[in-house]
Amino acid sequence: MALTLNNFTGFETQGAEEASAIGGTPTYPTTDVRSGGACLLLDGSSDSYTLPWVASGVTDAGGDYIFGGAVKFASLTEDIGGFIDIRDDLGGGLLRLRVGASGKIELSDNSATVVITSTNAVGTSAYHFIEVYFEFVGTNANAELFIDGVSEGTTSTGDFLASGTSVDILRCLHDGSNNVRFDDIYILSGAASAADRFGDFSVKTYQNTAEDATDQGDALADGTWALVSETPSNSGTSNDASYVDTGNLTGSTIMDEGDRAGPSGDSDVTGATIKGAKFISNLKRTSGGGRDHKILYGNDSDWASTSQAATADLGLTVDYVIHEVLTVDTNLVPTSSESFQQGFSKSATAGQDIFCGDQWAMLGYVPATGGTDIAASTDTLTLTENVATVNAETNVNAGVDALTLTENQATVQLVTNIAAGVDALTLTEFAASVNAETNVQANVDALTLTGQTATVNAETSIINVDLGKWKLVINASVILNR
Repeated sequence: MALTLNNFTGFETQGAEEASAIGGTPTYPTTDVRSGGACLLLDGSSDSYTLPWVASGVTDAGGDYIFGGAVKFASLTEDIGGFIDIRDDLGGGLLRLRVGASGKIELSDNSATVVITSTNAVGTSAYHFIEVYFEFVGTNANAELFIDGVSEGTTSTGDFLASGTSVDILRCLHDGSNNVRFDDIYILSGAASAADRFGDFSVKTYQNTAEDATDQGDALADGTWALVSETPSNSGTSNDASYVDTGNLTGSTIMDEGDRAGPSGDSDVTGATIKGAKFISNLKRTSGGGRDHKILYGNDSDWASTSQAATADLGLTVDYVIHEVLTVDTNLVPTSSESFQQGFSKSATAGQDIFCGDQWAMLGYVPATGGTDIAASTDTLTLTENVATVNAETNVNAGVDALTLTENQATVQLVTNIAAGVDALTLTEFAASVNAETNVQANVDALTLTGQTATVNAETSIINVDLGKWKLVINASVILNR
């Protein structure tokens, strides 16, 4: 089967809404997060958070699996307890990630045998993005461990099969020694190899925090769309949004207002590779016979046709229950220029009012990193008073030879290759030349001109651009002079 996004979370609801189980007292801080508005903190020895391996609305593609997530340690005491645990449908342990000696990360199989130890140690000052590819088989299973995009080890002798027939959960754990934060977790099935991993992942929540009782469709009988867009939970209060009479009623809100609008207009998502969306609703009904209650979800582009979907009847109860849908359908998942749209409906059956306490729409995406190559023809160089910027989200790759400055444009020519060891851009009276001695890192974009120095992304300096001052001369004309 094709590569499938099984589940993801960024703990954006600031609660256990996406968990199938919790242990102890996990908390969901809104500070020191990696992306979005919240993270998971496990700081008690019995704390745990269990994420279903497969979200509602998804069919597991089987085969090989990949999971990844961001982890930040408060300490790095060696402990076999582990901080991530993968289990099957009968509760059997398949593999575990744990803190080993000297701050290195270990991967153990179902017999608790360490089959991979990371080459490098991790630290406590920042999040580390850890990914694992593994085969769901017994003896001689392959696996590979990645930390911050770098392969840290492989095995071909693992045993990742217990007594069950399917993978069931991913548990985030306190190992008994180290407090730890988690953010931006994803799970893939149907992987052909480790090359299918995302390499990075972020999650953000979008809601309309400013809308009144009427946005799209029928007006709410009570409450507002802004009140069901509160985080954390607003359920159980007297002003939950509701439809309460006997008519066919349906409504939704476009997430284009307030402080969590988007993803349209959200610079965090500009240039990102969007992987999927997750819609979560906290709903209940009143008592009575018969029922027909649905969640509506999609984006604001052509909502009435392909960009809107409705679940089957939810089978609501008189108590609040979380209902979620994960989709990768490009007709439903918004692009970076579209906004989420989400709502609910009821049929005309008498006595079956519907109440919504909360709704969240979440976007899973791989952020833009500036890793896109400059095209073989041209790329604009923007000159301002003190800065020359080469399309601040685009990198020059190893195959770029010459940068020619003309009056309004920088032209990239691919006559010959510049080796990977290219460092300095030297400004002389009539030319910009490349000095092939050391590396320009992949994240270098900007050239900043100051008094006597030209700095490439504040990491590599080029001194003495004219003595005692600087100037940039193009085609014998002085463009900038200090």
